Amino acid sequence: MATISTLPFVRHLRAGEASHIRHLVGGTPKHSGAGAAFWFRPMTAVISEIPVDDRERPILIQVRTTDLQQVAVPGVVTYRVVDPDLAATRVDFSIDLGTGGWTQTPLETMGAVVHGAAAEAVTTALAGLDLRAALTADLGALGNQVTTQLASDPRLTSLGIAIIGIRFALLRPEPDVER
Repeated sequence: MATISTLPFVRHLRAGEASHIRHLVGGTPKHSGAGAAFWFRPMTAVISEIPVDDRERPILIQVRTTDLQQVAVPGVVTYRVVDPDLAATRVDFSIDLGTGGWTQTPLETMGAVVHGAAAEAVTTALAGLDLRAALTADLGALGNQVTTQLASDPRLTSLGIAIIGIRFALLRPEPDVER
């Protein structure tokens, strides 16, 4: 989160290296970059803070096998914003100029897109498998296959997001079937 110091007519913003700051005045970029520090006038400034560090999003996806059994697929998707300027045009990362906190919930928005894309990729990867084949699938190979599919997903690339990797925990059938 950016730190904002207040003086009578101006304010000073300081951000860490893991945050890309985008400062606009009248729609024109004045400052842009990671770890930015600058003075600004609050009445004319629009400032966005986009995190560029690695983020993890836990996922839990229910997949139906060819023999009509439900399989729970828990995992964690690691992603990063690689084009913060593009992300700022698609998701509202604007910050409150008094507190430095986000005015919206951009991480939840991005996380929902990542979760949706991952759910589709996992469902596609496990399509056509029966329960036994799904439960005995190589989790490393499944992670590589899903990562490859997510790397070319237009929903993620249009937000400036790159998938670093995905790791899966043990796939589990429904509790009655497991017993």
